[in-house]
Amino acid sequence: MPKVILVTTAGKVGSEAARLLTQRQVPVRVLVRDPENGKALADAGAEIVVGDLAVPESIDERCRVCPPSCL
Repeated sequence: MPKVILVTTAGKVGSEAARLLTQRQVPVRVLVRDPENGKALADAGAEIVVGDLAVPESIDERCRVCPPSCL
């Protein structure tokens, strides 16, 4: 199963999507600016990577392993 990357998990919709996907055993990678913000999702089974959408070079490699998709 391909890994899903979520980049807006600080809010209600993104965090709930990440939680539901991990519950269904879907591999999830969560992009966060501050690793502390992803702690609960990491505890739920998500892989946490640090990056910032405003800094493209901080996300290029982190997103490369995931197939293109949009949520």
